[in-house]
Amino acid sequence: MEKLLQKIPILRIAVSYGTGVLAAAFLKQESSLFFLSAGILFLVLILLNIRYRFSFEGIFGALTSVLFFLLGIVFFNQHNQPPAFYLNGQFSAIVLEKPEEKPNSYKTVLKINSFTEADSTFQANEKILAYFGKDSHAADLVPGTVILFKENPRIVTNNGNPYEFDYQKYLNRQKIYRQLYLADEKWKPTNIKINSPVIMAEKLRDKLLTIYRHQNLGENETAILSALTLGYKRGLDPETKRVFSAAGAMHVLAVSGLHVGIIFGMFVLIFGFLKKSKKGSILFVIFSIIMLWSYALLTGLSPSVLRAATMFSLVSIATSLNRRANIYNTLATSAFILLLLNPNNLFEVGFQLSYSAVFGIVFLQPKLEKLWKIKNRIMHYFWVLMTVSVAAQIATFPLTSYYFNQFPTYFLLTNVVIIPAVFVLIILGVLLLLLSGVPYLSTGLAFVIKEVIGNLFSLLQWIENLSHSVLKIPFSGSQSISLALALLFCFAFIEFRRARQLKYAFLLFSLVMLLSTGQKFRQYQQKELIVFNNRDNLTLQLIKGRQNYIITQFPIDSSAYTRQIAQNVTTQKNLHQPVFLEYGTLFEDKHLFLNSSFICFDDKIIQIGLTKNSPQELTPDVLVLNSYFIPEEYQINDQTSVITTRNIQPQSSSIHSLPAMGAFRIQWQ
Repeated sequence: MEKLLQKIPILRIAVSYGTGVLAAAFLKQESSLFFLSAGILFLVLILLNIRYRFSFEGIFGALTSVLFFLLGIVFFNQHNQPPAFYLNGQFSAIVLEKPEEKPNSYKTVLKINSFTEADSTFQANEKILAYFGKDSHAADLVPGTVILFKENPRIVTNNGNPYEFDYQKYLNRQKIYRQLYLADEKWKPTNIKINSPVIMAEKLRDKLLTIYRHQNLGENETAILSALTLGYKRGLDPETKRVFSAAGAMHVLAVSGLHVGIIFGMFVLIFGFLKKSKKGSILFVIFSIIMLWSYALLTGLSPSVLRAATMFSLVSIATSLNRRANIYNTLATSAFILLLLNPNNLFEVGFQLSYSAVFGIVFLQPKLEKLWKIKNRIMHYFWVLMTVSVAAQIATFPLTSYYFNQFPTYFLLTNVVIIPAVFVLIILGVLLLLLSGVPYLSTGLAFVIKEVIGNLFSLLQWIENLSHSVLKIPFSGSQSISLALALLFCFAFIEFRRARQLKYAFLLFSLVMLLSTGQKFRQYQQKELIVFNNRDNLTLQLIKGRQNYIITQFPIDSSAYTRQIAQNVTTQKNLHQPVFLEYGTLFEDKHLFLNSSFICFDDKIIQIGLTKNSPQELTPDVLVLNSYFIPEEYQINDQTSVITTRNIQPQSSSIHSLPAMGAFRIQWQ
């Protein structure tokens, strides 16, 4: 093991630094003490190095690991220091992204660069999320445009619904803390244009997207091609994402290592002859790095492409120096560089999945390939493709089960088709961009692309509709961590053949099964009422065992958000598919009685709203109101929980404001 780590010197540093970043995210302490400790430790290491002896090797290595652990804490805290928040003045801001059309607004990201109050102007550096009214001229804005406004941005907050995506934390890790809505009369553009690498990348990608849009490919086909080749996913509708996800092909819609690998492979195929001479090798490295980062620029400098471009750049440099590139060292180096630039990368799902998948492919795929030696070249190609898919799925399974709570059963079938199709579409997409000005040739390319994407999407729909195409796996964090550790011990056993590693793996797998058994037992015992914070459609969810009822004010199809928040709970708690009801109707079964605005569920009485016909002899356990004011003629027991949809600061513990406090949840035995 020690010899293996010596071959991957950067791994220990990267792991120590990453552990420090992880610790900082949970500790949330001031970094001054850690910075001082790191400085003292650095001086100690310098003194040890001056008087270095072989006996100091273990101490020197341990102290180095501690130093990078402390640096991880310091860098994370420094990177996530919130900017100064200005209020009550005029803001000057740069448009960073082409506004995206939403049902009721246009959405973009602005960077506030200055703030004026009275006669004083202050420099600012804050990114905010901005929504423009549909009646405004926001659709005409281009990246780099400077606009002026006086509206005060407000802090981004979550709705506080159970198992909901933590949008606030997601934005904060992109250094976005505030948002605002701008009606037409609340802002005005200027003639000032700002340029930066990110803005140039956004402008260039928008020009390329315009070429695609003018080729009459079809709306869905254009959106898929834009995602596959340029990493532009804003045009994808929810149905397309759902089909790709259910079929196990969602990873191809995010431009990442697969796409960059295809581009790099094409470059090596065309210009590989340069490596035959010393000067040619230097040119090969220069051209390959230019090519990789030009493609990263075309795709908007997305984090996934930056990861892949960094890794392939390191591989290109290492091979040109006639050094056998240790792929594990290359992976660790690229991860360390990216975490130095942005410690928040560690918490990106894409970052975790990318490195897990590559590790699985590098470590496990060659071993799987050797299980069956095939002489036929075509059959061997498909066998390699299958082993790559299996290796990646095994390595990423603990993460996908935790983040997505599902497993695509037919991922092998999907990947055998999707990877060659992506290879073809990237080539055709690049050719279409280059030859868009050639009339008949561009038309022919567009026709072929449209047919390929159309048939590919139809095939994915067919796979999705197969029986049990998606298995629901609601893994908790403890289950996923235990499973990941079990797999690591299995990999260690494959590599070193030590019985204790297999024993540890078996114990961890047993722990996963024990946790799953406990989870299932709790599922059958659970009784819960949830009143969601959903301003557009008052929503209640009633749970008994695995029975599941959703009661809404309006039909659930009228709000995609309503369906999503209910589905989050259904998936995480492994419930049966819900019975959808609207209050104001009559429904009765062995668990639930619904009569107009009254609900009786497992001896709990829930009343929605106050009506003149309310039975006075019934004292509800939960009263849900659109107003927090209760007339005197209504006698409410002190034990009644009053839930209001109004944004107030309750003076009593029995009153719960959904906008101020998030969803209301009550569990009982």
